[in-house]
Amino acid sequence: VRDTQLRGTEPMGRIQNDAYYTPPDLARAVVARTVPRLEHRQGQRRILEPSVGTGNLARALSEALPGCHITGVEIDPQEEGCEACNLTVIGDFLKVKSLTSYDLILANPPYNGVVEHISRALDHLAVGGLAAFLVRSDLLNTRKLLSLCAGRDWYPRWEDRLVGRPSFVGTNGTGRYNYSLVTWSDTNLVGVEYCETRWLDWREVSRGQNAT
Repeated sequence: VRDTQLRGTEPMGRIQNDAYYTPPDLARAVVARTVPRLEHRQGQRRILEPSVGTGNLARALSEALPGCHITGVEIDPQEEGCEACNLTVIGDFLKVKSLTSYDLILANPPYNGVVEHISRALDHLAVGGLAAFLVRSDLLNTRKLLSLCAGRDWYPRWEDRLVGRPSFVGTNGTGRYNYSLVTWSDTNLVGVEYCETRWLDWREVSRGQNAT
């Protein structure tokens, strides 16, 4: 599992463990868009990052929410992001048993098995919490992804479509696919079951020029 995984301008063939890392600027923008939606959760926020990788999402969360407690899951104990979490669980996110419930889950799940990772994450979401995932935009209307709503109190509440295609392979180039930040919420709390679509100019947000 990794901090990011979805394809950008990656070379032919898959990188081991789907290790496509979230760029720091994108991580900061994703956190800036997500944190204000968590204002109703008071006290120390319990956060899960199920694909730590380099730790860019975890670091951005620590900066935006001082005093939060971040649990990270990482399959590779040598990844530098393990040090960015308060607690790191080493193992495959789909198999680890020691997780509890969390106020916020934020991840860029691996493209291979993305639905399974989202489903598992939602199993650990606390009542009234939020779960936000970076996914390829063309996955949003697939039957398999929409089936995650069946029998749950969670529903995709916001889709923030990224302006520009980020690269997940450590370059400053442009990726090959469009991405969205999809945030799931408790429908009993929000009171609606529809997905509101917005745009997220992540480069501008990261520079602090457009963080709303």
